[in-house]
Amino acid sequence: MTLAREEKIVFIGDSITYCGRSYPVGEGVLGALGTGFVALFDARVKARRPELGLRVVNMGDKGHTTRDLIARWQRDVLDLSPDRVVLMVGANDVWRRFDRPTMPETHILESEYAANLETLIETTLPSVPRMVLVSPFFVEPSRLDPMRAAMDRYAGIMREAARRHGLVFVDAQAAIDRLLAHVHSVMICFDRVHPSTLGHEAVAAAIYEALEGEEPVRSTSALRLDPEDKLLFVGDSITDCNRARRIGEGSPGSLGDGYVNLLDALLQTRHPELRIRTVNMGVSGDSTRELLERWQTDVLDLAPDRLVLLVGVNDCARALHRPFLKEAQVGEAEFEENLETLVRMTRDRVKSILLVTPYFLELRKDDALRTTVDRFGAIEKKTAARSGLPCVDAQAAFDALLGHLSTYELSNDRVHPGTAGHFALAETIYGAL
Repeated sequence: MTLAREEKIVFIGDSITYCGRSYPVGEGVLGALGTGFVALFDARVKARRPELGLRVVNMGDKGHTTRDLIARWQRDVLDLSPDRVVLMVGANDVWRRFDRPTMPETHILESEYAANLETLIETTLPSVPRMVLVSPFFVEPSRLDPMRAAMDRYAGIMREAARRHGLVFVDAQAAIDRLLAHVHSVMICFDRVHPSTLGHEAVAAAIYEALEGEEPVRSTSALRLDPEDKLLFVGDSITDCNRARRIGEGSPGSLGDGYVNLLDALLQTRHPELRIRTVNMGVSGDSTRELLERWQTDVLDLAPDRLVLLVGVNDCARALHRPFLKEAQVGEAEFEENLETLVRMTRDRVKSILLVTPYFLELRKDDALRTTVDRFGAIEKKTAARSGLPCVDAQAAFDALLGHLSTYELSNDRVHPGTAGHFALAETIYGAL
């Protein structure tokens, strides 16, 4: 099955789908799709198939069961006139028996769950040509756990409903189980229900594969990574993205909410056997000048095996947004010298260095900042070539997307990406690792 041009897809379910989406309708930019698998699915399509012009809507709601969905189905699904509906529901149908055991009126037994699914499907298919069912899941490896056993039974009911109606079925539990073979459940989520980025990435990938084909996974042997490598990212706010202080490493969320977090999720889902240790040491506002000042403590003292450096937009921009602060500006000669110094200080202490060019999400090459970014990017590519290092041309990657997407679909300010922009950056860097 393939996605169609200008197709409108409505995702609906509970809090796992919801993830902070906009109300009353979760559609648009600036986080309207929330922060979970729906946003990551949308980001995938924008990064890989931007020409489709897909329209993605998130209508998930916290705490909802199949019973709640029936009550709002007309308004929140059918009235939106989707071309396809993606339904993930069942976690709360199961959970109510465990978190509210003394409230039987809230329990959705297996017979009602099956009947409710039938109602939702039969209500939808006459007017919506395509429907996808995504299984509920429980982040628990033991199938003997009572709630895991119940979740498996409910997932089985959904699988049978999909078979009976000829619908696409996505086994989200299987995607989570593949992660659980390599990491503890707390790395995916603490309550075993609401996933971190790692779990959401696994679900988004499974849905994308069911609709559009295999993920672009590189063979582990093709990666320039060794088992248990420490992979350190350093740069400015594009890298920082609210990462933990002092060191961005550890529990879910410590890597921030940008491309470093997404790239770590890609590595963990696609190559879990490598057990890569990812560290984020980005700091908002930094130029190469500030990086030099903190390089010893924030890079060398952490003894990384491999380094990814994305820097330059602040070096470029200061002459434009701080024109009267000459002392804060970094010229082209200093930028080149700083890059050379950072590489020279590091190259004999790590296995590899990957340079990533600065970028500005503007196709008009006569724009003053775009022109400056292009010059600084050329300096970085020249530095990489002279030093024999790989270099990712982030500007070229974004330019290819801007032929189909507006800048606002990738970034609100043309510098700091949204989810789709960060995902595109993560996949571009993944391709160079």
